[in-house]
Amino acid sequence: MPEAPPPVAPPVATRGFDPAAGSVALRISPVAGFQGLMRVQDALARCRGVREAGVEAYAQGEARLRLHFAEQIDGAQLAASLAEALGRGVRVTAESASERTVQLALE
Repeated sequence: MPEAPPPVAPPVATRGFDPAAGSVALRISPVAGFQGLMRVQDALARCRGVREAGVEAYAQGEARLRLHFAEQIDGAQLAASLAEALGRGVRVTAESASERTVQLALE
């Protein structure tokens, strides 16, 4: 009787944004003024997996930043890391891997 082939492990599902695919647009609100914007940008730059965080726009309490990642990361991981860096709640309100966008809300 022939031996059965060894079981094949299912492929590992990747989640989040592949850093090799380019930058990710981040919208975050509410951001209180210029000082608040600088705090958010600085905190994002210190987040695990973030290589660079540049401000693109700011108006009426909403900031738009362009993120470059150093490793695979998703919106929930980014929110958790940012919450730790800021010392306040952060939650994901929208995320699209295909459009490479994340929207976060500061609590």
